Amino acid sequence: MSLLWTNRHSISRFRLEKLVRAEVSPRALSATLSFRTLGVFPQGCQIYPQQRRSFSCPSVSASGHYSSVFELADQLRSLDADSSFDVSCLKELFDIQKLDTAVYQTQILKDRYKAPSVQAVVSVTNKLTLEQTWYNKVRSGKPQNFTSTPGDSCADPTDGGARCDFCDWWNLTADDAIGRVERDHCVSASNLFKYCAPYHGLLVFKRHDPLDFDEELLADLMSCTSEWVRRAAVKAGGRA
Repeated sequence: MSLLWTNRHSISRFRLEKLVRAEVSPRALSATLSFRTLGVFPQGCQIYPQQRRSFSCPSVSASGHYSSVFELADQLRSLDADSSFDVSCLKELFDIQKLDTAVYQTQILKDRYKAPSVQAVVSVTNKLTLEQTWYNKVRSGKPQNFTSTPGDSCADPTDGGARCDFCDWWNLTADDAIGRVERDHCVSASNLFKYCAPYHGLLVFKRHDPLDFDEELLADLMSCTSEWVRRAAVKAGGRA
């Protein structure tokens, strides 16, 4: 948990008296912008708690209202050049970025889940609270392979791994530009439906039973994680 101190006068000049309350959240940004004209932000611009679960709303009009955070991210640069809008308030509060991230798939994986090979993700960071949220449209189409049945909570829905994507990871998991990191007991994979950029991965156990856990597996997980982070940092231009 982090606590951010800020000068109340730097906020009050935008007439956002309610900003420092807990209602402010990046998750509510797209819903709020649907009801507020960009640059206006009337007195007491409060993001109400009941709006926090709204990720997009119907567009109200074509004169400055945006139906989703994706549309806003697409138009943000053009708004800078549009004298009819003042986006300084928005940029003072939020850092909004749109990034494209690649997913490398086998043909089997493409045919099964129809996930795009290039996915656009939007990052919204609240500069005051340092909260960050990522959005990806294609995650709404993410398949749910497991369904719960009363009384069967302990049953293996994959028939002991016979229908487990992770047990066939070389065909049924995606890869990133940094390549796979493999150890004796685990291997890295890319998230097929990205939740952040440029890289979003996971570690897959080579053992089907997740409860079959020991020190060797833990050591491999730590080693695999370290190497994955090193590769990602180097590829992204950072230092290993």
